[in-house]
Amino acid sequence: MGESMADLDDKLQALNGIAAKAKVAIDASEQKSELEAVRIEYLGKKGLITAYLKQLGEVSVEQRPVIGKSVNLAKREVASLIDVRFKALAVAAMNAALEAEKIDVTLPGRGEKTGGLHPVTRTL
Repeated sequence: MGESMADLDDKLQALNGIAAKAKVAIDASEQKSELEAVRIEYLGKKGLITAYLKQLGEVSVEQRPVIGKSVNLAKREVASLIDVRFKALAVAAMNAALEAEKIDVTLPGRGEKTGGLHPVTRTL
């Protein structure tokens, strides 16, 4: 039983390490495409956290609730951090776009040229 507890602790520490790496990667992402790559790496079909969920069937019945709870908690936490970061990047992109499209109304007008003279007026 002592070895199974050590094994459980190892699995939980590895999961916590993966969650910590995910948090660092999320904070380091500066673009939506980078953030999407992080989401796929950790939460995608073949993601690191998803792999733990798939391994639950191989875990003993006593350890399954503890590991399952930890995996689901890590998954929710990483997903929530990704959502928050995605929204922050969207707001930053929108602010940058608004700043780039800003119109200075205090500048003088461009002065548009009017059309040419009518052909009859030119003839006279």
